[in-house]
Amino acid sequence: MWEQSPEPPTPNLAGDSTPNASKRVRKYDFINPLVGHRIRMLRNEKGISRSQVAKQIDKTLQQLDHLEGGQDNLTAEHIYKLCNFFSVEANYFFTDLAEINLDSSGIKINAHQAKELRRLFDSYLNLPNRDMQKSLVKLAESVAQSDMS
Repeated sequence: MWEQSPEPPTPNLAGDSTPNASKRVRKYDFINPLVGHRIRMLRNEKGISRSQVAKQIDKTLQQLDHLEGGQDNLTAEHIYKLCNFFSVEANYFFTDLAEINLDSSGIKINAHQAKELRRLFDSYLNLPNRDMQKSLVKLAESVAQSDMS
């Protein structure tokens, strides 16, 4: 499901290796990277080390890196421990996921669109705070609206 690279992990939007074939975005490909990014943002905001977080959820540093990078799944137990450790509600990790509303048949995109979507997704995740992420979404929506006029 996830491509391995030295860059931040991105969802495998391509689905197969055929360069010009239509691609399917799986409905839940965005959850792990977004939740992992929330963990990293929260850890950085609170000035907590990676080793402290890893210890709290009984993981190694490498396993925490995979969780934060969206490469591994979090269990309910991990989320519970993280909520207690960071003193946040579980919904903190899932904010905005309800807005990702892909229908069950998936969205058809070509290889170029998948590449551009990955770049946009990486840019969104690399923004330092939630306000900047919201601004990027508003900008994209504004550009889309002006293009339709």
